Amino acid sequence: MIKTIAKTQTLLSLIASLILWVVISQNAAVSCFATAAMLLLNLFGLYLLWKVVFFKKSIALGLLIIIFKYPLIALILWQMSKQAWVQPIGVFVAMLLFLLSIVGVVVYTQRRDHAF
Repeated sequence: MIKTIAKTQTLLSLIASLILWVVISQNAAVSCFATAAMLLLNLFGLYLLWKVVFFKKSIALGLLIIIFKYPLIALILWQMSKQAWVQPIGVFVAMLLFLLSIVGVVVYTQRRDHAF
């Protein structure tokens, strides 16, 4: 399911970036694509880290991931927001598309698995 979400997110972010490039500006498109890439890296990182946590059955490792991951993401987003080329609309579109990708893939998978 992670691969399907990643493929969907990549396709949607490419389309959205092209639309933002034409309609708004190049910076909005780059902001959208950079945010989408960061979200995908975060998704793959979560997948790999939680796989290790469940394999080793380590609660402490899970807590360390939670404690360090979210402040790191907040720091990255904070530093990104300080850059002159980052446009909030691009960041917003990428985050919205990421959520829609996850929900869309989950709903599609559930309907496909429970179809008669």
